[in-house]
Amino acid sequence: MKYYEKKAGLRLSKHGYIISYYYSFRWVKPLYKTIKRKILILKYGFDTSDTWSLDYSLAKWIYPRLIHFKETTNSHPTNFTSEEWDDLLGEISDGIRLYLEVTCSNTCTYKEGQYAFLAYKHSMQLITDNLFDLWD
Repeated sequence: MKYYEKKAGLRLSKHGYIISYYYSFRWVKPLYKTIKRKILILKYGFDTSDTWSLDYSLAKWIYPRLIHFKETTNSHPTNFTSEEWDDLLGEISDGIRLYLEVTCSNTCTYKEGQYAFLAYKHSMQLITDNLFDLWD
């Protein structure tokens, strides 16, 4: 084995094949991240990486619950008709969905990102305005 192969972290197996150290220990990093995440969840009740972008974490948490609420609700607040309430819930969920799609996508333009953020901001404002009406 040549000097540069050793310097790159390659080694010979017992059968004479060249293997990289990376491939022999590639399971360590995902295992470490999983264990670290579980420890943080036990210690704090959540993974601290969720606080790096709290707006995205909240959107991920709210969206599935809002969709379930929209599909299963049988009532509406007294200041809304049934159609108005469904339209409001649809507007809120569409803004959050758009934000999640654009945030996860690396191919969006600056204008698409700005539009998605404004839609999300509007959705969160609607949630804030009607927070005590979100019951079934």
